[in-house]
Amino acid sequence: MSKYCQDNSEQIAKMKKIIKITIKEYLTERQRLYLKMYYFNGMTMEKIAQEFGVTKGTVSRTIKKAIENIKKSDRVVFAAKLYGRS
Repeated sequence: MSKYCQDNSEQIAKMKKIIKITIKEYLTERQRLYLKMYYFNGMTMEKIAQEFGVTKGTVSRTIKKAIENIKKSDRVVFAAKLYGRS
């Protein structure tokens, strides 16, 4: 593996850690739960909505807001600039 790939892997690992901390600190419990169910458990928005007794639109807006909050967090913005991802 080239030095560039190793450096890139380290940067990606650091960004993942920063995003994980940001999710824990900046998102509501509901936002975290919907993100986990949608992205990590592969559930559809319809299925999540059924599970919580809300509309698909509510799930969609909650996930969208969560992603916006992650992108706007000072920690993620700083890391993106630090690692050249701005």
